Amino acid sequence: MRIHFFLFLILSSILLPDLAAAGPGDKTIRFSGDAIKAEYSKRLTIKTLEQNLPLVTITAYNPWDEKTEDYTGFWLNIMAKKLGTPDVQSILLTGLDGYQVSFNRNEWLSDKILLATKVNGSYISVREKGPLRVIFSEFDKNNAEDGLKLPKWMWMITRVEFRTEAGSE
Repeated sequence: MRIHFFLFLILSSILLPDLAAAGPGDKTIRFSGDAIKAEYSKRLTIKTLEQNLPLVTITAYNPWDEKTEDYTGFWLNIMAKKLGTPDVQSILLTGLDGYQVSFNRNEWLSDKILLATKVNGSYISVREKGPLRVIFSEFDKNNAEDGLKLPKWMWMITRVEFRTEAGSE
């Protein structure tokens, strides 16, 4: 039995070198829902998302890490428009640990919400709370209303679901 295991390890390292070398930009996010355009209802890599959505880089304060950094990614409202059908009312994000956050149309139209793929120019690994994170670009730690958004700061996003039903605010 041990011989089989060691042979499997040796063959895996020879036959699957790309799998071992895959970086954070090659991580996949699962897209689904009743309000997603058919061509996007699948798994997409971070790099594919970056090729299909306009990227922006912002400097923002992250209250969880208590520091200001440069974040690169795409706006939630642009993703909703490009990947979602016209009747998309909410987007449900699910993290690696099962944590879920829902954004409704009013939120992504009124708040500047970035889905970050990079921090300070580097892709975000799972160890660094990647591959995809929510960043409120105009967060002010001294604003009480912004403090109410803290539960929606999310990381390790692995699933995105476009829904016709409205989510919570």
